[in-house]
Amino acid sequence: MTNPEPEPSVPGSNPPPKAGWWRHPIAGIASALIAWVGLTWMMLSSTKGDIAAAEDRLKEGITAVETRLKGEISAVETRLKTDIDAAETRIDDHLARVEGRLDRIMEILLDEARRGEQQEVDGS
Repeated sequence: MTNPEPEPSVPGSNPPPKAGWWRHPIAGIASALIAWVGLTWMMLSSTKGDIAAAEDRLKEGITAVETRLKGEISAVETRLKTDIDAAETRIDDHLARVEGRLDRIMEILLDEARRGEQQEVDGS
């Protein structure tokens, strides 16, 4: 059973107001403010968790990129060292051929010079 509304104590008077936020504006504002603060706190709490998770994913991604870049840099360094060694070998081979040619040219010039001296001695 529900309680019936109380009879007015004085005939013709209004019944007492019912309690509720719609009857008390300050209480209504306060309860709305409390609800807003509560919802905001919940949203911020979940946002903090989302931010922390995003930071963790970002750190993992950065670590993965760093690892991949280190591997690629190492591979490039190895290829460069191999290319430099091959270039040095080709340069050394070319220099050896040039030195050989210069030695032959010097021998030819010395032979020509000896022949010229011999001809002068024979011709005098």
